[in-house]
Amino acid sequence: MPDVVTTVETIKPQGFFGALMASIKRVGLGFGMLCIAPLMIFWNECNSVEVAEALDEGAGAVVSVEPATVNPNNEGALVHMSGDATTSNTLSDGMFGVSGTYIRLSRSVEMYQWKEHKEEKTTNDQKTTTYTYEKVWDDSAHKSSGFEEPVGHTNPSSWNYDDDSWQAINVTVGAFSLNESLIDGIDGSQDIAPPENSARGGTVLGNYLYTGSPGGPAVGDYRIRWSAVSPGPVSLVAGQSGSSFEPFLTSNGRDISMIDNGTHTAQEMFDAAKQRNVLITWGIRIIGFLLLFGGILNIVGPLKVVADKVPLIGGVFSAGLTAISFLGASFLWSVVVGLAWLTARPLLGIFLLMMSAGAFVGAIVLIFLGIRKAKAATAAG
Repeated sequence: MPDVVTTVETIKPQGFFGALMASIKRVGLGFGMLCIAPLMIFWNECNSVEVAEALDEGAGAVVSVEPATVNPNNEGALVHMSGDATTSNTLSDGMFGVSGTYIRLSRSVEMYQWKEHKEEKTTNDQKTTTYTYEKVWDDSAHKSSGFEEPVGHTNPSSWNYDDDSWQAINVTVGAFSLNESLIDGIDGSQDIAPPENSARGGTVLGNYLYTGSPGGPAVGDYRIRWSAVSPGPVSLVAGQSGSSFEPFLTSNGRDISMIDNGTHTAQEMFDAAKQRNVLITWGIRIIGFLLLFGGILNIVGPLKVVADKVPLIGGVFSAGLTAISFLGASFLWSVVVGLAWLTARPLLGIFLLMMSAGAFVGAIVLIFLGIRKAKAATAAG
């Protein structure tokens, strides 16, 4: 069968009433977005403030200690230490005979399989869809039953091998044992050499074990690689609990428990945590604004459809609705953020509320100018 399949579909023009009905259906989606976005924005601002306060409190309370001995005087305190994370556990992938003294051992599996690519092009009243098929190594299953042309592009319906991982239970730093959450946080995984004589056979090439021929794989062949986190230096900040650790509870109810690969001072770890908090906060802020903007655009969608049919002023009115939607989103975003900050940072909260008022006034002025321009264009016509 061909590796390229093309279908052509005649598109019936939607027409004015079709476009209008489609836009009306999206109004409900717009209101839904306007309900979700403020809640998400408000939670994000409150969460960001609480995390920042907890990190400030932790940075002021943390005590740096040596890992060689357990000091009972630090019981319950927030401590920082750097040292080598070690383990006596041997981790094994018994299926292939891979083993070693690791903190974490992982198996990653890829299958050689058909993959479908879909490309659509619309010209005039026709939509042309091109399906292209190629054989690739991929760790995700591509179900050929859903292909446009499954004949000749059939993939196995199930996998013989799956991804898997194993983690050490007993990991220590000096005289201290790490709890499960701290062990989970250790990263720095690196590829390890595949077994030359695997229990399942195969051929080794580079960091992969191939079940078939590396140079000429067939659909359904596998290539497998292993990676591991080896013992090495780590730095951590957590509450001391006997000879182990637990999350440190701050006065606002937030937990502090951090671990990073390598040797880092307490200040460096808290600075990095604060930076992550800022990046997450701004990411959610942007998403929240886009939800507000998209929600308002969906709500005014029917008006834009109608405006597009009005000669001369339709384009101006439609552009005005988009601008008003942007200003409206800015207004709502500033109001929600300002309200969230009123309790934690009153001055900043008041400033944001004043900004939102300015955005609202700007929207009113824009509407007024748009109406005047439309009247002038009508009179000139």
